[in-house]
Amino acid sequence: MGCLNAQSIPLLLISLTVAFIAPYVHAQSESEGLPDALALRGFAANERIADAHLSDEESKEKSGLNSLQLNRRLVIGQRSTASDAGLPEAADQAEAAEALSEAERIKKEVYSMRPVRVGLGGFGTRAPRFGRVTGPTFDEAVAAALSIESEGAGLMAMDWDQNPKDIEYGGEFSRTGTLFAVDGGVKFYMGEALVITDRLSRDMVTGEVLLEGGVAVTRGASSMTADRLLYRRSEFQMLDTPAPLVPHRSDFQLRHVLVPHGYEGERSSLARGTGVVIGEGIDWTEPQRVLKADSFEYDLGARSGNLEGASGHAGPLYFNAKILRILGPASIEGEDLWVTTCDLPVPHYRIRLKRASLQDGHAYAGKNARLQLGKAQTPIYLPRISGSIAPGGRRLSTELEVGSRAELGSFIDVAQWFEVTPNVQLAPRIYATTSEGTGFGFDGEYDFMDDPTSPLFRSRGSFHSLYTTEDNGYTEAYHRQELSERTVLLGQWEQWYEADFVKDFYNDVFEDRSGPRSFINLTHTRPQQIATATIAKSTHDFTTESEKLPEVSYHLLERRLGKGFYGTFDSTAGYYRAVPGDVESGRLTTVARLSYDWNLAKGINLLPFIETEGAWYSKTLDNDESAFRGSAVGGATLQTRFQRAYAGRRGFSGFKHIIVPSVTYSYRPGATLDQDQTPVFDDLDNRPGRSRIESSLDNILLGRNTETGITWPVARLSLYQGYDLSNEVAETKDYEVQMEVRPRPWWGFQTVGEIHEAEASANTPPEDLDRILSNLFFDNRFGKNTMNARVGFALVESDGNVFNREILYGFGYKLTENWSFAVEHRYDLERGELTRQAYELRRRLHKWEMAIRIRDRESGVDIGIEFNLTDFPGAKLGF
Repeated sequence: MGCLNAQSIPLLLISLTVAFIAPYVHAQSESEGLPDALALRGFAANERIADAHLSDEESKEKSGLNSLQLNRRLVIGQRSTASDAGLPEAADQAEAAEALSEAERIKKEVYSMRPVRVGLGGFGTRAPRFGRVTGPTFDEAVAAALSIESEGAGLMAMDWDQNPKDIEYGGEFSRTGTLFAVDGGVKFYMGEALVITDRLSRDMVTGEVLLEGGVAVTRGASSMTADRLLYRRSEFQMLDTPAPLVPHRSDFQLRHVLVPHGYEGERSSLARGTGVVIGEGIDWTEPQRVLKADSFEYDLGARSGNLEGASGHAGPLYFNAKILRILGPASIEGEDLWVTTCDLPVPHYRIRLKRASLQDGHAYAGKNARLQLGKAQTPIYLPRISGSIAPGGRRLSTELEVGSRAELGSFIDVAQWFEVTPNVQLAPRIYATTSEGTGFGFDGEYDFMDDPTSPLFRSRGSFHSLYTTEDNGYTEAYHRQELSERTVLLGQWEQWYEADFVKDFYNDVFEDRSGPRSFINLTHTRPQQIATATIAKSTHDFTTESEKLPEVSYHLLERRLGKGFYGTFDSTAGYYRAVPGDVESGRLTTVARLSYDWNLAKGINLLPFIETEGAWYSKTLDNDESAFRGSAVGGATLQTRFQRAYAGRRGFSGFKHIIVPSVTYSYRPGATLDQDQTPVFDDLDNRPGRSRIESSLDNILLGRNTETGITWPVARLSLYQGYDLSNEVAETKDYEVQMEVRPRPWWGFQTVGEIHEAEASANTPPEDLDRILSNLFFDNRFGKNTMNARVGFALVESDGNVFNREILYGFGYKLTENWSFAVEHRYDLERGELTRQAYELRRRLHKWEMAIRIRDRESGVDIGIEFNLTDFPGAKLGF
């Protein structure tokens, strides 16, 4: 959990100053920085790598209610373009948004949010927040501030060499040699900037401009006032990138240099302004930023300068410094400075530093950091700090969490992040507990996505480790490497000493996580083709999985073979071992499928298909000899579609009702190798002979919001039934239902139910599984954020054994402008008792909020205290 402390906030001051000065340096070069395509790839790579490796089971666990989603669903696109919705263009939208009242804007935002699934697991009901529910985290705010340097034109980007024009004045005009001066309410234009001053002096030869008394400069949304302002022209014109030397031939073309995959180079920029600007009594205002300084000197060409007596704010961050030295476009040093998010004349808190520096916009260092509360200095002191502010990052340099958990007792978890290189960050961690000993470990992150000089170019990853004095712990590492545009390497290694270790130490993150897995996967994609190579090894005695030592596969995705004919082809080969157990075998499988799309009549389609499959095993279950298994399945799907549009009402511009019934019959004769002789490693080995009929009926009512054009399923009823007419292993019956009513995106009702039955066979007893999940929910956290509530029911029963039959109910409400609370219970109907109770009380402070959380579960009580900056929801200090 990130926290706000002396190692992260104070150096924001430096970032803020760089963010303020940078626009004036870069405004004429809007194309500077990473190319758009490269930046987008970097953004996409910021997603946690481990999520890419989740199994189907883990993905279901992670998605809550989605764990019981029907396997056969009609996928309907819910987004609509602005033109389809009749929405105005971007510029018109901006003007319209400004004209909307606060209530109207909230309504628009709420309608624009996508409907989300509501699960039963975890601490789902929370006390309403007082700050922004969504928005940038602390690190993201820094990145956003720094990115402003390439948007729009600031005052320092204007051409100060231009001659003043349209001069108006009420005093006298004088000229001495090459120097002319006017005074008395002088008003003139310098390019696009409007300048007002008491006195203007300009040297016609040197180009030096002096403004004295009541100086006011306005350019677009930027403005500045000063007691005195001087511009001194440089002799040279600076270029960001030197012009290339090329032959003077009209037919000559500059060829691209060979560079690693994914690197698009830096965009060259236009010439930028030069000269020196010197000012006194500066009050500088930019969108979302204000800077004041007793004196200011800045060299436009060298991008360096000094400020004395500087103060101001950038967004919600406020700062003050005795001296700031600008060393480059994103590098700065400061002396005697402080920073805070409190906007009071005497801030409730501030972080003071004797000296601090920021290099290249992210690497920082500071000395003598101390926390000050009001006017009183506290003993919280750090002699030296260092780290980095990673754009797009979601944590601060120090992680701190203190509290009590059922399995651990009282604990304190501290990690400090350091920048080893610009691409590598490392954090030593100490995790001390009263019941499970003290843990020591390291966390790390690396990102070489945009470093073409590194042999790890186009890769990123992370690693985590913790080892306790009780001889317990875990180690994890994740790596993603783009070898080429179409080839990606994924690597994952997870080693847990005990099955419950990560759930005990990191319950909030890993509560629903299944067991650890380790593998290396190489995937190459081409249009309609996928090829993979995988090695997976089991290193635990408490997991159940199939090792791949190794496995290669090729998949030809569905493609048209002729008019109405479509085909697919899949092949896998590898050596497998089932863990636990002694079953192992080499295996080669091929599956080919051919289907024909036959349009019987308008809206009625018949899809006959045939699928053949062959598998070779180096060993069978009853002996060590090789064997071949051949099987085939054939059948047909009959499907139609009915739809009708209806006029809109109550905030909807219209409705569309869609009904899609379908029925499928399939027949698979017995395979050439009996099922009880076939090694089973995955679904490719489960090919019993059977005759089966399946039917489904999807009823979907789509609604389209009048204001935003967003479309979502206002109501839905999906039914599925599968029935084995015969099965050589065990006849099965499957029934599934999904019902959802969502009049608005933020409230509705969901129910998912399943019944699966398998009759007894010669080798297996009868099996049945019944599951139900229901939720009635209300959550307007994207609107006024005053209340959220839900009531749910869960039932899981198998073979007469009830695994859980419980009711969940929770309620969160904002009592006043400063207080909110939440309560959540899980009641076990089988035992007649509460199995989980959670309570949260939240109090709003000035620019802060505090929450006390208590969770009583079967294994014990968890207690936590949380502090948040209301302007930065992601910056937390937890106890």
